[in-house]
Parts: sequence; C-alpha cells; structure tokens
Amino acid sequence: MRRSIAFVVALLVGGAATAQDDSAMIEAGHNLALEHCADCHVVSDVDGPPDIDGVPTFRAVAADPAVTASALKAFLATPHVEMPNLILSDQESDDIVAYIMSLK
Repeated sequence: MRRSIAFVVALLVGGAATAQDDSAMIEAGHNLALEHCADCHVVSDVDGPPDIDGVPTFRAVAADPAVTASALKAFLATPHVEMPNLILSDQESDDIVAYIMSLK
C-alpha cells in the first residue's frame, strides 16, 4: 500500500512540474509570437490590428480541427512564399506551438 501511495505522489509531483514547464513554454511562445508574428497575425485576444485579409488569427489556427502540434511544427520548419522565412530554434518552435495549442 505504501508503495502505491508513493507512486501516486510521484506522479502528482511530476505532473505539477510538467504543468509548470508547459506554462513556461506557453508564455515563451506568446512572447515569441508577439515578436515574430504580430506584424501580420493577431496572436492574442488583446491584440488589435493587423487585420490583413486572408491572414488567420492564432485563435483561428488553433480552432482548426486539422491543426495538431506536429502539423504546426512541420509548418514552422517549412518556408512559405506568403510568410517571412522564420529561422527558429527547436525550442522556439516548440514554444510557439505550445502557445497556439493552448488557444484550443
């Protein structure tokens, strides 16, 4: 019985650490999005313009049922004619993806 309780406690503590890590990634992703993406995209609910035709808000991207973390990661790693060539580290990409996924 003690072993079971210790296991549950370890899971809960590990889960708390993961939640803190996720929160830090989401915050970092939001900051990166403001820095790199906000010239064309509305990245949060408090943003005003830009309102560029055909450029989705980050909330609209997150709401698309086809959007997954893997799909976003691949999208960010692929050059697109209609977007500036972003050069992001793996961590920066992961942070932006975490932020967008947090908007679901």
